Order: sequence, then structure tokens, then C-alpha cells
Amino acid sequence: MQKTSLLLLATAATIGTASLLPQARGEALYELAHDPSQFVLNSGAVPSGDSVSVDTTDSDETWHNWLVSKPEAIVLEPGKRYRVSWDFEAQKNKSPETFFYYFFKSSADETSRRGFGKWVAKDGESGHMEVTATLGDFDGYVFGLGCAKGGAITIENLKIEEVPPRKLDKGYLYQPPFENDEGLGLVRSTEGRTVKGGFEMDTTTGGEWNYIFSTSPAVLPLQTGHTYRVAFNYDVKSVSEKGDNAMVCHLTKSDGSNSSNMEHWNSWPVSAGDSGHKEFNFTVTEPGCSIRLTDHNGISVRIEDFTIEDLSQQ
Repeated sequence: MQKTSLLLLATAATIGTASLLPQARGEALYELAHDPSQFVLNSGAVPSGDSVSVDTTDSDETWHNWLVSKPEAIVLEPGKRYRVSWDFEAQKNKSPETFFYYFFKSSADETSRRGFGKWVAKDGESGHMEVTATLGDFDGYVFGLGCAKGGAITIENLKIEEVPPRKLDKGYLYQPPFENDEGLGLVRSTEGRTVKGGFEMDTTTGGEWNYIFSTSPAVLPLQTGHTYRVAFNYDVKSVSEKGDNAMVCHLTKSDGSNSSNMEHWNSWPVSAGDSGHKEFNFTVTEPGCSIRLTDHNGISVRIEDFTIEDLSQQ
């Protein structure tokens, strides 16, 4: 791979979840406004109508899981796919290091975590958040919201719904279960392994550049003139001690070199514990191109809900 200055190309690590790929919405299974008793409210969280507010700025503790669903009241089943959405307004940040976060997790096993992500909101900032995740093979999953390093926030319109796996229609080219994706177009590094709902790769003992996987032009040809959207969730377990660790989602030409269009190079710095959702668009200008996911200086990462969509077929 050609070397490119990560200092110049690295984008800010926006770890919040933007709008996910378009998909028909199902009926909400659970809504906070309808029954707040289905959730555990910690850290002095106060419900009011269809909203809940919390203020942890007076606490010296770093992590606050201030809203957590009750597993006996909100049953999130193993292997199923759920979307949670909510609106927020941040009132106060205790420090420049304050951030808010969300997660799916089972108390049965520490490896059960899914859909973990962080977002930063300035004082007075409001917005909308969504996260979608396929749960692992564990009972007792909960969904939670938290605040780290002190902050005050209000959320409303929190809804949980079950959504089906993405289907190979309406422009979707590739949506792997990963356990059984032979022939669907990915060339995977031999260091990786498939796991329920995702793919894990550890390149911490590798070189400067390490590919995680790429599309195969022979099996999944990307058509010239078409624009493709790539979307996935990622969860970084650890990074090597080399420093300047990053992930890259980019377009390569038929000879394996990088596309000359630098809009096709998307790099973001990562560290242990970083998680989130990414979406990138690529317009193909020549035949034989591949979409590739790469890392710089070695990381251990899990990829879930990886999807390629042909926007030109919408």
C-alpha cells in the first residue's frame, strides 16, 4: 500500500452513530415514555413525561451507566437485531473530556458487548441518535446509556425495536452473516476469524499496514460510474505499542494501488476501547476496483453489520 501521512489524512474520530442505512422501520417494542419502570435509573436520573434527565457533574466517579433496561422487563433475545433511537439535549459538560455513551451487554459474559459507541455534545447541543446491533449468544442482554467524566443530559423519545437482517435487495450488494459468506465477495486475511454476527482480526504483531478484508472484483464487481455506500460497526479491543494506530476504509485500483482520488481514502485514529459506526461513499471511476478495510500499525478489532450498498440502483 502506498504510504500516506496519517497526520494529514486522519479525520476526527466521530464515534457517534449517524443515520444508518435506510430500512423499513418496525413497530416499537419498548418506549421509555410508556413505561419508565422497564428501566433502571441510576445516578439520580429523573423521568418527566417522555424524557429523562441526569446530572453527574458533582460526582468524582468516571463512569455512570445512568439508564439501563431491565432484562426481565425488556427481553432482548440472543442472535436478534435491534435498533434503539433517542433524542438528546446536553445541558452541561464537567470537563473537555466529558462524553456520553451507549451499549448492549449481558452480565453472562464480558465478551457479550455489542453496539458500544460514544458521542460528544457541547453545552446546549441537541440531536438524534440511533444504534443497531446484532446480539450474541447470551441471555440477559440490556441496553444502556451512560455519561463519562461528568455531565448533564436529557433524553426523550427513546424507542427499542427489532429489525430484520438486511436483505440482498434494493441495491444492497453484500451483507454477510460472516459465518457463511463464501462467494459473496470478500477476500479475508488469514489472521482473521469469524464470530457470531461479525469478524475479528488481530494484527498487533503485524507490520505497518495490515489489510482486514477487501472485496473481490471477480465475485463482486464494482461498476464504473456507480456510487457505493459502505457501512459497518467496529469495536477496537487493543492496539500495538507502535503508536499512530488507525483504521482506513478506502478504494483500491485493479493493480492494488490506492485510488488517486483522495476522497476515496478515509482514515481515523483509534485506541483501545474505541467503538462506533462508520459510513463512507465511493464513486468508482475505473473497472476492477476493490473496497478495502485496512489498519495502520496493528490493532485487534471486531467488525459487525458490514454492508455494501449500490446507491445508483436506488
